[in-house]
Amino acid sequence: MKLNTHTIEAEWESLQDQANSFCLGVNGMYQDNNNIPGTQRIPFIPNYDNLSVGAFGVGKFVRDSWVYDVGVRYDYRYYNVTGFDFKNSRYDETLQFQNVSITAGATVQLNQKSSMAFNISSAWRPPHVAELYSVGTHQSAAAIEYGLLLNDSTNEVMDINDVSFQIERALKGVTTYRKDWKNFQLEVSGYANYIFNTYT
Repeated sequence: MKLNTHTIEAEWESLQDQANSFCLGVNGMYQDNNNIPGTQRIPFIPNYDNLSVGAFGVGKFVRDSWVYDVGVRYDYRYYNVTGFDFKNSRYDETLQFQNVSITAGATVQLNQKSSMAFNISSAWRPPHVAELYSVGTHQSAAAIEYGLLLNDSTNEVMDINDVSFQIERALKGVTTYRKDWKNFQLEVSGYANYIFNTYT
């Protein structure tokens, strides 16, 4: 396989004063993956183009003994996939995924040497082409793999709308207590992370 990857990222930060700041950013990635002909076998994953773009904003605000931070991010992923199944039938698929992720947190200074921090956030993970269309032996893992879109009986490629597929998502909450001494620092954290719609 031959994979070309191109990435770009830009950020703009506004420091309004010592207590408040705001940041905006965008990033993007384009991948072009092509199987090199002549191997005399069905490729493990199909040829594909991957276009991923994202935009985000993050703000930080200080009010008395509290520091607040909040962020939001939008992501979009586009796949254009071309391959052959076990019956040597060609398939051409176009897939699109998108999601909005958020994070919000607050830190309070209890006294000069201790603080408490709270944060809640959401995340997502779109599927990789290999998770959807892989077929055959994964050489580096020494395992036989079949993608989520392959029919269990015929190994024919199915439309993503015809399978019980949902984007993997997660919610996470974290609470952290921090205490400082002259030559010692203690930090204790507790968190809960719930992942749903898992497909691996």
